[in-house]
Amino acid sequence: MKDTLIDPAISALTYRVNMAERKNEELELVCKQTAESLFQLRQELAANRVAMREDNHKQAAAVAAGILDWKDLAVPPELVIGKTPKRRNKRRASGTNRTAAVVAKRWALWKLQRAQGYTFQQIAKAWGCHHSSVVNAAKHKFNAGYIGRK
Repeated sequence: MKDTLIDPAISALTYRVNMAERKNEELELVCKQTAESLFQLRQELAANRVAMREDNHKQAAAVAAGILDWKDLAVPPELVIGKTPKRRNKRRASGTNRTAAVVAKRWALWKLQRAQGYTFQQIAKAWGCHHSSVVNAAKHKFNAGYIGRK
């Protein structure tokens, strides 16, 4: 009687073990395929990174070539803002070369340079003044003098 009870239990366990081994083999095959596809994806990603890096370097070089430099600005010597004389007393002294005609010409050049794409800081650095001077000129629409202004 014991033999009849053991035989079905052994056969059921043997079946389950066989099925588990088959599933294990299938999973191992799927894992190998997944590992191979991941390896290929990593290689493609690395190749794409190299290509993207090269494209970025090309674009950066093209952008850098178009950057304006303040050293390229033309500053006529007759319009240059003169340095302030040394102060003997504590009163403020303004720069030299501030006649209305000179300032009008200077502001006209500043307007042209702004239209070319230079920043306030670049223009001021080239002309040897503070950038707020150029901002003030732009605020007054580069019209020097009080004639025609409020």
